[in-house]
Amino acid sequence: MLKLKSLCILGVAAALMLSGCSSDNKENNEHISSNGGNITDGNVSVIVDPTEGEKAELTRPPEAARRIIKIGMVKNDPGAVSLASLIAENEDDAAFEKYTVTYAENYSALADMMRSKQFDVAVMPPAKALEIYASDKSVKVLASLTSKSYSLVGSDIASLADMSGKKVYMSSDDKTSACIFTKLMDYAGVTDCEIAYVQDSTALFNAVKNGDADYALMTEPYISMLKQEGIALGTYDFKEDWQRATEGNDYCSGSIVATNEFITQQRPVVDYMLADMQRSLEAVNTDAGSCAALAAKYGIADDAKALEAAYTSMDCGFFKERQMRYLVNNMLTIFDNASPELLGTDIPGEDFYFVTETSE
Repeated sequence: MLKLKSLCILGVAAALMLSGCSSDNKENNEHISSNGGNITDGNVSVIVDPTEGEKAELTRPPEAARRIIKIGMVKNDPGAVSLASLIAENEDDAAFEKYTVTYAENYSALADMMRSKQFDVAVMPPAKALEIYASDKSVKVLASLTSKSYSLVGSDIASLADMSGKKVYMSSDDKTSACIFTKLMDYAGVTDCEIAYVQDSTALFNAVKNGDADYALMTEPYISMLKQEGIALGTYDFKEDWQRATEGNDYCSGSIVATNEFITQQRPVVDYMLADMQRSLEAVNTDAGSCAALAAKYGIADDAKALEAAYTSMDCGFFKERQMRYLVNNMLTIFDNASPELLGTDIPGEDFYFVTETSE
């Protein structure tokens, strides 16, 4: 397995890539707009290009040029819930392109549906996209989003050391959680914490709700959904631990993935689609309440009030091109260093990422 190169500049650049849901986003994004990287066998070298991102503003294409894009997602997925405004625009015929949405029961089902070409684009964790890529290299990651959504759930957790001797439940359908937790426990020196798996995020939600899991590594909006239902819930935000453990790097819990066939056949459409999606995520930062209501209205989320609360605890950032590649590649390399067996495949090369020539 390939290991992460220890370069001080990577830690500095990654620290700049943190994007919160607060008003600091604009300033942070201005700082990171020139950060990116070239990948050789899974490793990153930082380059600076002050012209990156300087493209002409898109305007709506002629009606004859608009296309219907089929998107697959999982309900209550932290990335999917950021697209509520896009679904509303689509209903009002106000988006650049046109969209249909198909829901899968969980990420494994979503991946199977993508392999069988039931849709062109999917919202899924990058680690799940890597599973598809590893089998046939038929997909690329176009953008990363929601760069924080996980927390430890359980009583009396004041530090990672408190996980010693505990049994922690997590979703077997989302290997990102296991990779994150393994890295954190290694950093904290905890060797006696047992990991137990349930089928998927819904099963994990029910296990915590019913009292069958005292400790869990969960993602939003499920944590806020439990609180909304009146479940007494202790949480531990390990964001600062992760930063220290990875020398300033971040992780992302969601990504936009497309088939190579779609990218090749509909290349002019991709930029418009990404612009629609980025506008939708930015709407969360502007008006979380309205976006949460829309997500519940269109069935992307179960609970509007819980989702509005969840938005405030998630780092809602939209990254594409080299910023996306930098963030995702670093995360996967950290996962590989922590546990190659959990990641289950080699670190991907350039062809896993959709980065246009003009952005190099």
